[in-house]
Amino acid sequence: TGTGKTHTIEGRIDIPEEMGIIPRAAEHIFTALQGEHVLESTCTVSYLEIYNEVLHDLLSPADEPGAKLAIVDDSKQGKGVHCAGLLTHEVNTPEDVLRILRAAQDRRKIGETKMNKESSRSHCLFTLTVNLREKTPDGMEIARVGKLHMVDLAGSECAKTSGVGAQDRTRMREAMNINQSLLTLGRVITSLREKQGRIPYRDSKLTRLLQARRCPDLGGRCKTCIIATLSPSILCCEESLSTLNYAQSAHGIENKP
Repeated sequence: TGTGKTHTIEGRIDIPEEMGIIPRAAEHIFTALQGEHVLESTCTVSYLEIYNEVLHDLLSPADEPGAKLAIVDDSKQGKGVHCAGLLTHEVNTPEDVLRILRAAQDRRKIGETKMNKESSRSHCLFTLTVNLREKTPDGMEIARVGKLHMVDLAGSECAKTSGVGAQDRTRMREAMNINQSLLTLGRVITSLREKQGRIPYRDSKLTRLLQARRCPDLGGRCKTCIIATLSPSILCCEESLSTLNYAQSAHGIENKP
């Protein structure tokens, strides 16, 4: 925790030079959609939070409770595994994405620990979907759908170094759920790398969503990039080594883009 994962994904959205991956990706995508070959396009975004294994819609209006979210398998309708009830918002410019990010930041679960004053207490999944109609070089018109999923994982926590003790039941519960879901993700990565018969996707909400057709980021038909962040502190050597091993293990997964 405190190594810059959220800063890498979101950054400081009011300072162009310090923007993270989400606003930069939005800028790049909307620039590309201005190309002459694009005849028509529509972009939507969603922002999902997993806090203590409960799903929350970060884009649900603040004054409304929002629909109860659930992971469902609707293969008969062609939707596959997806998050039912999750809102999507249409965006037309990079500024629209920034506006949504600002609103979502205020709703994310953060808390102070010994290692980080603004520690993320949840995993978050931001999805940008592009539907477009374009003309190919030979004059044909085709329709395409593309999805970009950006996942901000909460960091694993050691109770001793983070200062989370049994007396703080809220922080302890958060840490236990974070560590358990990351452990499950590690088992999924190992199973995929070793091409095991059963992949334990169902053992956590995080891995179930990553496995779903809505977000086939692990072992599916997609391109995946993992950014591992490390602390420069010598006190975090053990965690840094664990992170590097985690990333090396994930590097062995073969996707089929």
